[in-house]
Amino acid sequence: FLWLMVFSIIQYLLMGTIEERSNKIFDTLLTSVKLPELLAGKLLAVFAVTSTMMLSWGLFAFAGGTVVATQIPGVGNIIEPFAAALANPAIIVPGLISFILGYIMYGMIFMALGSLCDTIQEAQTLLSPMMILLMLPMFAIFIAFQDPGSPLVDIASWIPFFTPFLLILRMPHDPPLWEVLAQMGLMAGFALLILWLSTKVYRAGAVHGAGIGDMGGMLKGVFAKKTG
Repeated sequence: FLWLMVFSIIQYLLMGTIEERSNKIFDTLLTSVKLPELLAGKLLAVFAVTSTMMLSWGLFAFAGGTVVATQIPGVGNIIEPFAAALANPAIIVPGLISFILGYIMYGMIFMALGSLCDTIQEAQTLLSPMMILLMLPMFAIFIAFQDPGSPLVDIASWIPFFTPFLLILRMPHDPPLWEVLAQMGLMAGFALLILWLSTKVYRAGAVHGAGIGDMGGMLKGVFAKKTG
């Protein structure tokens, strides 16, 4: 669900930010709200739209699964483990935390990238590496379905970009509690770092007109100021 939502928010957050930058309406927006409030409003609005769409899909799938389970013997036995997992707090709580942090992380990244672009063509240059990054956890998910105890999945779940997708896959196999807490803490810390960096980039791009070519020097200046 997180993977589908990330691909859904690209159009809304990235393209919407490019349009606002090209129309130069950020100054007008920032006279009414502060920048953190503007970014939070964008994330919440897009989350509401995409979650409503995905909830509709989920209800449709649930209704269809219920009908099939009553008509075809044995299907109910296949669906039962998934229903049990949804009712298990040990699985669903880390999953929800991962979902929220992953959404914030990737949503801020896409808004920051959009703030540096004047056209969709420029955005495509930045989107290509992001698409590759998003495809990597999908390969790990397929591996997890075949071999839930795969060392590759265990190792990849420590990478903050992949943790939101992979942590929940480890939960049914009772990983050590310290690993779960450590991965959630690492994921939360990385999400805060992304939030801070993306806000800086967004301010430079959307408000001050910085472009793709200025990103390297801008980030270097931000870190130099931080360490200084």
